[in-house]
Amino acid sequence: WGLVAALPLCVAALVHVTWVQKGAWERERALYDQSHWAGKPIGLMFRRAFADADPLLAVDAAGALPFFSRLRTVDMLGLNDRYLAHHRPKTFGHGVIGHELGNGRYLLERKPDIVVFHMPAGRLLALWRGGIEMQKSPEFSREYRLVHFLAHDPFEQGNQSYVRVDGRIGIQRSQGRIEIPGLLMTGRSGSYAELDDSGRMAAIVRSDIPADIDDVSIPRGRWRVTAESSEPLLVSVGEAGARVWSAEGVGGVELRQLTSRGGVHLGARTMSDRPAHLYRLVLTPERP
Repeated sequence: WGLVAALPLCVAALVHVTWVQKGAWERERALYDQSHWAGKPIGLMFRRAFADADPLLAVDAAGALPFFSRLRTVDMLGLNDRYLAHHRPKTFGHGVIGHELGNGRYLLERKPDIVVFHMPAGRLLALWRGGIEMQKSPEFSREYRLVHFLAHDPFEQGNQSYVRVDGRIGIQRSQGRIEIPGLLMTGRSGSYAELDDSGRMAAIVRSDIPADIDDVSIPRGRWRVTAESSEPLLVSVGEAGARVWSAEGVGGVELRQLTSRGGVHLGARTMSDRPAHLYRLVLTPERP
Protein backbone atom coordinates (compact mmCIF):
# COMPACT_ATOMS: atom_id res chain seq x y z
CA TRP A 1 0.00 0.00 0.00
CA GLY A 2 2.91 2.32 0.65
CA LEU A 3 3.99 2.07 -3.00
CA VAL A 4 0.45 2.68 -4.18
CA ALA A 5 0.19 5.73 -1.98
CA ALA A 6 3.47 7.09 -3.32
CA LEU A 7 2.44 6.65 -6.95
CA PRO A 8 0.56 9.97 -7.24
CA LEU A 9 3.59 11.77 -5.81
CA CYS A 10 5.88 10.10 -8.35
CA VAL A 11 3.57 11.03 -11.21
CA ALA A 12 3.34 14.60 -9.96
CA ALA A 13 7.13 14.83 -9.69
CA LEU A 14 7.54 13.46 -13.21
CA VAL A 15 5.06 15.96 -14.61
CA HIS A 16 6.84 18.77 -12.78
CA VAL A 17 10.28 17.78 -14.07
CA THR A 18 8.93 17.44 -17.61
CA TRP A 19 7.34 20.87 -17.40
CA VAL A 20 10.50 22.46 -16.00
CA GLN A 21 12.62 20.92 -18.77
CA LYS A 22 10.22 21.91 -21.50
CA GLY A 23 12.09 24.10 -23.95
CA ALA A 24 15.45 23.45 -22.32
CA TRP A 25 18.19 23.63 -24.96
CA GLU A 26 19.89 20.43 -23.86
CA ARG A 27 16.62 18.49 -23.93
CA GLU A 28 15.58 19.84 -27.32
CA ARG A 29 18.97 19.01 -28.78
CA ALA A 30 18.91 15.46 -27.40
CA LEU A 31 15.46 14.88 -28.88
CA TYR A 32 15.73 16.56 -32.26
CA ASP A 33 19.37 17.25 -33.15
CA GLN A 34 20.36 15.61 -36.44
CA SER A 35 24.01 16.65 -36.53
CA HIS A 36 25.15 13.09 -35.86
CA TRP A 37 23.90 12.17 -39.35
CA ALA A 38 25.76 15.02 -41.03
CA GLY A 39 28.81 12.92 -41.81
CA LYS A 40 27.00 9.82 -43.04
CA PRO A 41 27.30 10.41 -46.83
CA ILE A 42 31.01 11.28 -46.65
CA GLY A 43 31.73 8.47 -44.20
CA LEU A 44 30.00 5.86 -46.36
CA MET A 45 31.79 7.18 -49.45
CA PHE A 46 35.18 6.94 -47.71
CA ARG A 47 34.43 3.37 -46.66
CA ARG A 48 33.33 2.29 -50.11
CA ALA A 49 36.23 3.96 -51.90
CA PHE A 50 39.13 3.45 -49.50
CA ALA A 51 38.48 0.52 -47.15
CA ASP A 52 40.85 -1.78 -49.04
CA ALA A 53 43.67 0.78 -48.87
CA ASP A 54 43.25 1.11 -45.08
CA PRO A 55 44.09 4.83 -44.87
CA LEU A 56 44.50 6.71 -41.59
CA LEU A 57 41.83 9.38 -41.09
CA ALA A 58 42.43 12.47 -38.92
CA VAL A 59 39.37 14.43 -37.76
CA ASP A 60 38.27 17.06 -35.26
CA ALA A 61 34.71 15.73 -35.03
CA ALA A 62 35.48 12.12 -34.09
CA GLY A 63 31.93 10.85 -34.39
CA ALA A 64 30.07 10.35 -37.66
CA LEU A 65 33.06 10.08 -40.01
CA PRO A 66 34.91 7.37 -38.04
CA PHE A 67 31.63 5.55 -37.36
CA PHE A 68 30.36 5.40 -40.93
CA SER A 69 33.73 5.09 -42.67
CA ARG A 70 35.10 2.47 -40.24
CA LEU A 71 38.58 3.74 -41.03
CA ARG A 72 41.42 3.92 -38.53
CA THR A 73 41.14 7.39 -37.01
CA VAL A 74 43.19 9.96 -35.12
CA ASP A 75 41.10 12.28 -32.95
CA MET A 76 42.87 15.63 -33.44
CA LEU A 77 41.07 17.11 -30.41
CA GLY A 78 42.46 14.37 -28.20
CA LEU A 79 39.26 13.14 -26.57
CA ASN A 80 40.03 9.62 -27.80
CA ASP A 81 43.81 9.84 -28.11
CA ARG A 82 46.08 8.71 -25.25
CA TYR A 83 49.07 10.84 -26.29
CA LEU A 84 47.12 14.09 -26.66
CA ALA A 85 45.15 13.44 -23.48
CA HIS A 86 48.40 13.17 -21.48
CA HIS A 87 50.29 16.01 -23.22
CA ARG A 88 48.22 19.07 -22.49
CA PRO A 89 49.25 22.52 -23.72
CA LYS A 90 50.38 25.10 -21.17
CA THR A 91 47.22 27.12 -21.74
CA PHE A 92 44.94 24.16 -21.00
CA GLY A 93 41.89 25.24 -19.00
CA HIS A 94 41.54 28.66 -20.60
CA GLY A 95 39.99 27.75 -23.94
CA VAL A 96 36.85 26.17 -25.37
CA ILE A 97 35.93 23.06 -23.39
CA GLY A 98 36.65 19.89 -25.35
CA HIS A 99 38.66 21.78 -27.99
CA GLU A 100 41.90 22.66 -26.18
CA LEU A 101 44.02 19.59 -26.83
CA GLY A 102 46.10 19.23 -29.97
CA ASN A 103 49.68 18.91 -31.17
CA GLY A 104 50.56 19.57 -34.79
CA ARG A 105 53.95 17.85 -34.67
CA TYR A 106 52.44 14.69 -33.20
CA LEU A 107 49.71 14.67 -35.84
CA LEU A 108 52.18 15.10 -38.70
CA GLU A 109 54.28 12.25 -37.31
CA ARG A 110 51.22 10.01 -37.41
CA LYS A 111 51.11 10.70 -41.18
CA PRO A 112 47.32 10.63 -41.66
CA ASP A 113 46.21 9.96 -45.22
CA ILE A 114 43.04 12.06 -44.97
CA VAL A 115 42.69 15.17 -42.80
CA VAL A 116 39.28 16.74 -42.16
CA PHE A 117 39.24 20.00 -40.20
CA HIS A 118 36.26 20.95 -38.01
CA MET A 119 32.96 19.28 -39.01
CA PRO A 120 32.46 16.35 -41.46
CA ALA A 121 32.04 18.74 -44.40
CA GLY A 122 35.61 19.85 -43.79
CA ARG A 123 37.16 23.27 -43.93
CA LEU A 124 39.94 25.02 -45.84
CA LEU A 125 41.57 26.47 -42.71
CA ALA A 126 41.82 24.67 -39.38
CA LEU A 127 40.00 26.08 -36.34
CA TRP A 128 41.66 24.21 -33.47
CA ARG A 129 45.16 23.91 -32.06
CA GLY A 130 46.34 20.67 -33.69
CA GLY A 131 45.15 21.58 -37.16
CA ILE A 132 46.41 25.17 -36.93
CA GLU A 133 49.87 23.94 -35.95
CA MET A 134 49.81 21.42 -38.79
CA GLN A 135 48.99 24.05 -41.39
CA LYS A 136 51.71 26.38 -40.13
CA SER A 137 54.31 23.71 -40.86
CA PRO A 138 55.95 23.76 -44.32
CA GLU A 139 55.74 19.97 -44.17
CA PHE A 140 51.96 20.13 -44.39
CA SER A 141 51.86 22.29 -47.53
CA ARG A 142 54.53 20.09 -49.08
CA GLU A 143 52.95 16.72 -48.28
CA TYR A 144 49.19 17.40 -48.51
CA ARG A 145 46.81 18.57 -51.22
CA LEU A 146 43.31 20.00 -50.88
CA VAL A 147 40.69 17.63 -52.30
CA HIS A 148 37.00 18.32 -52.90
CA PHE A 149 34.66 15.34 -52.52
CA LEU A 150 30.96 15.07 -53.32
CA ALA A 151 28.90 12.22 -51.87
CA HIS A 152 25.40 11.35 -53.07
CA ASP A 153 24.14 8.61 -50.72
CA PRO A 154 21.89 8.79 -48.73
CA PHE A 155 21.81 12.52 -49.52
CA GLU A 156 24.17 14.91 -51.29
CA GLN A 157 27.02 16.32 -49.22
CA GLY A 158 30.24 18.08 -50.14
CA ASN A 159 33.53 17.82 -48.28
CA GLN A 160 36.93 19.52 -48.22
CA SER A 161 39.75 17.24 -47.08
CA TYR A 162 43.50 17.27 -47.25
CA VAL A 163 45.01 14.10 -48.71
CA ARG A 164 48.59 12.99 -48.21
CA VAL A 165 50.30 13.17 -51.60
CA ASP A 166 52.31 9.96 -51.24
CA GLY A 167 49.99 8.23 -48.79
CA ARG A 168 47.84 5.13 -49.12
CA ILE A 169 45.28 6.84 -51.37
CA GLY A 170 47.75 9.26 -52.95
CA ILE A 171 50.41 8.89 -55.63
CA GLN A 172 51.65 5.33 -55.99
CA ARG A 173 55.19 4.62 -57.22
CA SER A 174 56.22 1.08 -58.11
CA GLN A 175 58.91 -0.31 -60.43
CA GLY A 176 59.34 3.01 -62.18
CA ARG A 177 55.61 3.44 -62.76
CA ILE A 178 53.83 6.46 -61.24
CA GLU A 179 50.06 6.56 -60.72
CA ILE A 180 48.38 9.85 -59.80
CA PRO A 181 44.77 9.38 -58.62
CA GLY A 182 42.24 11.76 -60.11
CA LEU A 183 41.02 12.77 -56.66
CA LEU A 184 44.35 14.56 -56.02
CA MET A 185 43.57 16.78 -59.00
CA THR A 186 40.43 18.41 -57.54
CA GLY A 187 41.93 21.24 -55.51
CA ARG A 188 40.58 24.10 -57.58
CA SER A 189 37.16 25.66 -56.95
CA GLY A 190 34.35 23.90 -58.81
CA SER A 191 36.26 20.65 -59.12
CA TYR A 192 35.42 17.55 -57.09
CA ALA A 193 35.80 13.79 -56.85
CA GLU A 194 32.91 11.34 -56.56
CA LEU A 195 32.11 7.64 -56.83
CA ASP A 196 31.03 6.45 -60.26
CA ASP A 197 28.24 3.91 -60.71
CA SER A 198 30.64 1.02 -60.10
CA GLY A 199 31.98 2.50 -56.87
CA ARG A 200 35.31 3.80 -58.23
CA MET A 201 36.56 7.16 -57.04
CA ALA A 202 37.19 9.63 -59.85
CA ALA A 203 37.59 13.32 -60.53
CA ILE A 204 34.87 15.04 -62.52
CA VAL A 205 36.50 16.75 -65.51
CA ARG A 206 34.97 19.40 -67.75
CA SER A 207 36.25 21.57 -70.55
CA ASP A 208 35.98 24.70 -68.39
CA ILE A 209 37.00 23.06 -65.09
CA PRO A 210 40.01 20.82 -65.69
CA ALA A 211 41.54 18.47 -63.16
CA ASP A 212 45.10 19.43 -62.35
CA ILE A 213 47.91 19.14 -59.83
CA ASP A 214 51.10 21.15 -59.26
CA ASP A 215 54.57 20.36 -57.96
CA VAL A 216 54.61 16.63 -58.61
CA SER A 217 58.05 15.11 -58.12
CA ILE A 218 59.02 13.07 -61.18
CA PRO A 219 62.55 11.67 -61.71
CA ARG A 220 64.66 12.76 -64.68
CA GLY A 221 63.96 10.93 -67.90
CA ARG A 222 61.46 10.47 -70.70
CA TRP A 223 57.93 9.58 -69.67
CA ARG A 224 54.67 8.58 -71.27
CA VAL A 225 51.60 10.06 -69.55
CA THR A 226 48.21 8.47 -70.17
CA ALA A 227 44.80 9.17 -68.70
CA GLU A 228 42.60 6.38 -67.38
CA SER A 229 39.19 7.92 -67.86
CA SER A 230 35.61 7.31 -68.95
CA GLU A 231 36.32 9.01 -72.30
CA PRO A 232 39.39 10.49 -74.05
CA LEU A 233 40.76 13.59 -72.34
CA LEU A 234 43.19 16.28 -73.39
CA VAL A 235 46.23 15.76 -71.14
CA SER A 236 48.71 18.56 -70.50
CA VAL A 237 52.08 18.57 -68.78
CA GLY A 238 54.37 21.45 -67.93
CA GLU A 239 57.69 21.75 -66.14
CA ALA A 240 59.07 24.78 -64.36
CA GLY A 241 62.83 24.99 -64.15
CA ALA A 242 65.65 26.45 -66.13
CA ARG A 243 63.15 26.69 -68.95
CA VAL A 244 59.38 26.47 -69.00
CA TRP A 245 57.67 24.23 -71.52
CA SER A 246 54.46 22.28 -71.91
CA ALA A 247 52.97 19.56 -74.05
CA GLU A 248 49.48 18.21 -74.55
CA GLY A 249 47.78 15.40 -76.39
CA VAL A 250 44.51 13.50 -76.60
CA GLY A 251 44.49 10.55 -74.21
CA GLY A 252 48.10 11.09 -73.26
CA VAL A 253 51.38 12.76 -74.05
CA GLU A 254 55.01 11.73 -74.43
CA LEU A 255 57.40 13.90 -72.46
CA ARG A 256 60.84 14.89 -73.54
CA GLN A 257 63.69 14.83 -71.04
CA LEU A 258 62.59 16.11 -67.63
CA THR A 259 65.18 18.21 -65.82
CA SER A 260 63.58 17.80 -62.35
CA ARG A 261 64.69 21.34 -61.52
CA GLY A 262 61.14 22.30 -60.66
CA GLY A 263 57.78 20.75 -59.90
CA VAL A 264 55.79 19.23 -62.72
CA HIS A 265 52.24 20.37 -63.45
CA LEU A 266 49.78 17.87 -64.90
CA GLY A 267 46.24 18.51 -66.07
CA ALA A 268 43.36 16.96 -67.98
CA ARG A 269 40.17 18.34 -69.49
CA THR A 270 37.40 17.23 -71.78
CA MET A 271 37.12 18.25 -75.41
CA SER A 272 33.34 18.64 -75.26
CA ASP A 273 30.71 20.00 -72.90
CA ARG A 274 30.05 16.54 -71.52
CA PRO A 275 31.77 15.83 -68.16
CA ALA A 276 33.97 12.76 -67.78
CA HIS A 277 35.46 10.71 -64.96
CA LEU A 278 39.24 10.78 -64.55
CA TYR A 279 40.40 7.83 -62.46
CA ARG A 280 44.13 8.41 -62.64
CA LEU A 281 47.08 9.57 -64.70
CA VAL A 282 49.68 6.88 -65.31
CA LEU A 283 53.32 7.73 -66.01
CA THR A 284 55.55 5.04 -67.48
CA PRO A 285 59.23 5.50 -68.40
CA GLU A 286 60.12 5.64 -72.08
CA ARG A 287 63.34 4.10 -73.28
CA PRO A 288 65.77 6.52 -74.97
